[in-house]
Amino acid sequence: MTEHEWLLILTSVCGHCDYKLLLGTARRVQCDDRWVAVLRNSRSVTFKHIGVSDRVSPEDAVAQVLEQLALSTTE
Repeated sequence: MTEHEWLLILTSVCGHCDYKLLLGTARRVQCDDRWVAVLRNSRSVTFKHIGVSDRVSPEDAVAQVLEQLALSTTE
């Protein structure tokens, strides 16, 4: 997965829920081949650290992000 795809996934997910991406937190961790980011819940003002393997498809990455945020795929 590319950085562009990761940012599109985060933008899409955040556009449909109460989470906002914190600027500068979306990045690739070289040592374990993962994409990570920090999201802030605008209602509860809590933070979530999320991450997915860079070897998954964008579709699987969306499902993993939603799972980490405890959101259903129909929200």
